[in-house]
Amino acid sequence: MVAILPSHQRQGLGRIMMAALDAMALEHNVSRLDVHADPGAVGFYQKLGWSITAPAL
Repeated sequence: MVAILPSHQRQGLGRIMMAALDAMALEHNVSRLDVHADPGAVGFYQKLGWSITAPAL
């Protein structure tokens, strides 16, 4: 589990972390990433261009 402490949220740290993850995925030819996000964080991922899919079983 990865999270930004509430005292450090809304400072762009999550965006920086996700940009680094995207770059690493591209570097390693990873075409799909799945995130099991807390419902309260779904909007954050959607703003970054991620989409909601059916949960993996």
